[in-house]
Amino acid sequence: GARVTIAPTPRDTVLTDGSASLLRFRGATRAPGQVPVLLVPSMINRWYVMDLRPGVSLAGALVDAGLDTWLLDWGIPEDEDRYRTWDDGVARIARMVRRVKRETGAETIVLLGYCMGATISAVYAALEPDGLAAFINLAGPIDFSHAGLLVQLVDRAHFPRTKPCAEYLSPQASRILDAMGTREAVERAAAQLAGLRIRTANGTTFEGRF
Repeated sequence: GARVTIAPTPRDTVLTDGSASLLRFRGATRAPGQVPVLLVPSMINRWYVMDLRPGVSLAGALVDAGLDTWLLDWGIPEDEDRYRTWDDGVARIARMVRRVKRETGAETIVLLGYCMGATISAVYAALEPDGLAAFINLAGPIDFSHAGLLVQLVDRAHFPRTKPCAEYLSPQASRILDAMGTREAVERAAAQLAGLRIRTANGTTFEGRF
């Protein structure tokens, strides 16, 4: 089958910060006075969601446009990362911004965040607006007070109980959703499964029909 090249834009690792790294993409015109761009992807995606493949790469497009492009790679979480807080994430962005400014001599940068990376970048932008030439939000949720069903299912203020659903709706989960008045909405959005097949690493297969 065809092979796809992932993360095709040449780059260098300028800084490591725990499990995270600061990447600088090669090839852009680094003119004096140019405002660098720092990309901040979501923490649940690998960094190359911003540099998927040739022709489908935000990082590559920015480099081709002549922009000095940087990226915060959050890295692969380790066990100790489960203790990290939002403040830790904002502090990490702050360290990366300082390093970009130190390397380039720029007084301000453009901060571009994607998904949850945009949410946490927005917090940094609100705290340090004078250090940014611009903040760009790509699909980052900001106001969680009007998230509808999502809030009912995950926000402790609305739903301080055991999570009711996983891969399927058990009878107990259905009763909980009934009590919340949200069962019909969840079922309309859910996929109907007729069965499940699991294949283990050694080749053993388990199959069940619902």
